[in-house]
Amino acid sequence: MSLTVRELVTRPQLRLTVVVEGDLDRMIRWVHASEMPDPAPYLRGDEVVLTAGIWYWHGMAPAAFAAGLGHANVAAVGFGTNPLVREVPADLVDACRAWGLTLFHVPPDVSFIAIAEEFVEAQHRLRERPLLESLERSGSFVYCLQEGGGLDGLLRVLTEALPRPAAVLQRGRGVIAGTTDIDVEAATVFPVPIQSGDASLVIAGRHKPSVTERTIIDQALAFIAIELQRERVVIESERRLVGELFDLVAAGESQLPAVTARMHSLGLDPEAGASAICCTATDLEAVLGLVRAHLDEDGRNAVLALKAGQLLGIVPVSGEDDLVALAREVHAAAGPGAFVGVGGVAAGAGELGRSVVQATHACRFAMRRRDAGYATHDTLASHALLIGLQDDRLLDAFRDTLVRPLEEHDSRRRTELVRTLEMFLGSGGRYQQTADELHLHVNTLRQRLARVEKLTGRSLDSMDDRVDFWIALRSRYAP
Repeated sequence: MSLTVRELVTRPQLRLTVVVEGDLDRMIRWVHASEMPDPAPYLRGDEVVLTAGIWYWHGMAPAAFAAGLGHANVAAVGFGTNPLVREVPADLVDACRAWGLTLFHVPPDVSFIAIAEEFVEAQHRLRERPLLESLERSGSFVYCLQEGGGLDGLLRVLTEALPRPAAVLQRGRGVIAGTTDIDVEAATVFPVPIQSGDASLVIAGRHKPSVTERTIIDQALAFIAIELQRERVVIESERRLVGELFDLVAAGESQLPAVTARMHSLGLDPEAGASAICCTATDLEAVLGLVRAHLDEDGRNAVLALKAGQLLGIVPVSGEDDLVALAREVHAAAGPGAFVGVGGVAAGAGELGRSVVQATHACRFAMRRRDAGYATHDTLASHALLIGLQDDRLLDAFRDTLVRPLEEHDSRRRTELVRTLEMFLGSGGRYQQTADELHLHVNTLRQRLARVEKLTGRSLDSMDDRVDFWIALRSRYAP
C-alpha cells in the first residue's frame, strides 16, 4: 500500500487545487521535482512530478511535456506557480486533460519539499500499521515517534523497560542518539535492520538477554530502523534536488532562473552571499554525514550533494566570514584522509558557478599539499601555482589533448575557437556576456562552443571538463 493521488491533494496543510482530474485513486510510488524539458527517461512510472514551469518559461510546448509524462505513466503533475510563471498554462491544462493526467496547482508559498515530506511521512505511517497491529508493546514507541521524539525518544522508552544506558551508533558518525560516553567494548551490540547495515543499537553490559528483553530490544530495533529510514529518505530526496542544482549551475547563465527557483525551494536566499565547498575522500557517504552534522551544529543552512566522486556544497556566508577558518573546520569535520576546497564568496545565484570552479580548483590543490589538507580559492594565489605543481610532460600531453585540436581548427578555418572558449570560461560560463564581448549573437557563440565539444569530445555542461579546459588554456602562459 502507498499514498494515493487523492490522499495527497486533499492534505489541508498543502492547499493543493486539482485543475484536471484524472485517476485520483492511483497509488504514488515517488514524488519527484524536475525542470527538465523531458524528464520521462528518468522516470519509472507512478510518480508525482512537481515542476515550476521553467521549461515553459524557456519556450517548450506544454503538449510535448505532458506527452512525455503520459508515456512515462506518471500518477499526476503538480505545477507550482512562481514569479516566472504566474498561472498554470492553459495549454498544459488541455494537454493533461487529453492524456487523462491529473494536474494540480501548488501555491507559490508551498515548497516542493513540503509535498515530498508529506509523502514520506505518509509512507512512514503506513509502515507503522502492521507493527501496531501485531506488537502489543509498540504503543509507547509509536507515541514517541508521533510526538517527534526521534531516536532519543525511542531510547528513553527502551531504557524505561531495560534500565541500562543505551545508544545508537552509525558508521562514520559515531553516537547519534543516547548515552554519548557508552563503552562499546563492554556493551552488547545489536545491528539495526536497515539495508545499509551501518547502524547499531548498543546497550551497556555484556550479557545474553532473556526472551522478554529480546522482544523489547527487537521492538526498539524495528522502530529505530523506521526512524533512520525516514531520515534517510528525506535526505536522499533533498540530495537529488541539490544535485540538480549543481547541474543547473554548471549549465551557465541560461539556467539562472532555474537556479534561483531551486535555491528558493531548498531554503537558500539566491540574493545572499554563499561559498561553494568541494571535498574528496575515500568514504564520501560517511564524510557527507560528518560535514552536514558540523554545519548544522554551526547554524549554517548549507546544502550538500555527492557529484562525480566529490562532495559539493553551498554554504551561506557573509563578507565577514573567514573562509580559511571555514575550510579548516570542514576539513576537521570530514576527518583524516579528506581534502577540502572552498570557493570565493558568490554575491548571489549568478556567481555560484565561479565559486564552484574555485572550490574544485582549491580541492585539487589541497590534494597536492603536504600539510593542511584544505585550501581556499585565494590560497592558490593564482592558477599558475596549481599549474606549476604539474609534471611538464604530463602538462604538455594534457594541453595537447584539449587545446591542440582547437588551435589546428583555428589555423585551417581561420576561426577563433580558442579565444572564444577562453573568454567563455573566464566569464564564469555566462553566454550573453561572452557574446557581447566577442560582438557575436549568442546563437553564434553556442555554435562555436558546440564545435569545441565536438572536436575535443568534452562537454561544457560538465564542471570537471570546464576545469580541465581552463587549466589547459592557462597552462599555455605558464613559465
